Amino acid sequence: MYINGGKFPNDRNQTYPWKVLKSQVKRLVFQSETWAAPDSRHMFEDMDQLETIEGLNYLRIDDVNNLEYWFSGMTNLKYVDISHFYTDHNSNLSTGNMFKGCVNLNTITLGKNFTFKYNPYLPLISKASGKYSGAWQQVETYGNPLNPQGPFMFNTSDKMYQQYDRAHMSGTYVWQPADITKK
Repeated sequence: MYINGGKFPNDRNQTYPWKVLKSQVKRLVFQSETWAAPDSRHMFEDMDQLETIEGLNYLRIDDVNNLEYWFSGMTNLKYVDISHFYTDHNSNLSTGNMFKGCVNLNTITLGKNFTFKYNPYLPLISKASGKYSGAWQQVETYGNPLNPQGPFMFNTSDKMYQQYDRAHMSGTYVWQPADITKK
């Protein structure tokens, strides 16, 4: 599904076009500047078939005061780039439960203007399979998701939310492979 720009009204009962077709939408692409409504909580919530959201750099959150539950329940979402989100415009902006239930979200790109405000409930990374260490690690320029080489690592999802310092730590983070910790 393609979104060609515009401005969503400030209506808590807003029916977003992608939610009408939620069982069919696997890919959502913002193609031009689109303004999110001030109260846009639940914007993508429960879009459990959606695998990718592209063009989030076109989604303006300048007037938004609530990002709660934005991506929550998106069980097929594996990657999200919110590096262009600017959160300083509102000191009360909530990111609570932003990623709750995003059990497969294993890659996230964060920017220099984004701050987590309230617990976003990033997914817990299971160590049970032996595939992952349970940590988030920055990829960095010469790394890749299978071999992240960034200097910043958070032992848990809660630590990432609590300790992310946008001024020094922006970039792409992935679930750290378990074999990285054995080297």
